[in-house]
Amino acid sequence: MIATQDMDLSAPSAVHCVHVNHDANIHDANTIHSPQKKVGHRRFGRKQGGFTLVELMVVVAIIGVLAGVFFSKVGSGASTTSKAKTLNAVATSVLEVWSLVVQTTGVSSLIASNPVLASSSNSVLDLIVYGNNQISLVASQYTNSYLQSGVKALQSVQVITAPTVGTQGSYSVLGYVISICNGSCSSPVSGVLTVNFASVPVDIVNAVYTSQTGATFNPASAVTSGAVQYTAASNGVMNLTFYFTI
Repeated sequence: MIATQDMDLSAPSAVHCVHVNHDANIHDANTIHSPQKKVGHRRFGRKQGGFTLVELMVVVAIIGVLAGVFFSKVGSGASTTSKAKTLNAVATSVLEVWSLVVQTTGVSSLIASNPVLASSSNSVLDLIVYGNNQISLVASQYTNSYLQSGVKALQSVQVITAPTVGTQGSYSVLGYVISICNGSCSSPVSGVLTVNFASVPVDIVNAVYTSQTGATFNPASAVTSGAVQYTAASNGVMNLTFYFTI
């Protein structure tokens, strides 16, 4: 009984302590929880420097414009280099085909009125472009030897006007008219082949000239000697010539 009485006497005090501690816990929890709400509010609030949807859209638009400008310049540079390589490749192919025809048929390397042609009104370029697809352009006495050369049509050359026997065709590469001569068309030189491209943009001629010669390019002055030659620029274009020996 005495122990029970002592326990009963202390019970109110214990209950009171529990009550006080419980209130304190509630108070502490509120104290901790309330700042969390405020932190959350500050995290997504405008005061922390976050972007609005409109601002984000403006930033994305600016990035898009800058990226477009950058990639257009990169693409332009790649296009110029690619075109320069194409012109060089076609010129080299013309040389290789004509050299092969000369070797297998035994004719002269002179372009004008070459006996391999069925008609002197045609051009050797007609044979080079069409390969074995236009045998009618070849003189009958050279037909067999011409076929033995195994020459094929040049795929990179576009036909502007198709040739017929007695009428030469016209051709272009990347839109630039192509023609061939023996050095100078007015004063041909045996053993020399020149492949000419008309009205080529300055930047493409620059790419061809510097890559092939390593020399300084000056569009204001014509270059009339060497493996790559060109006329002075006029209205942003110039005539480009590849000079080969056969």
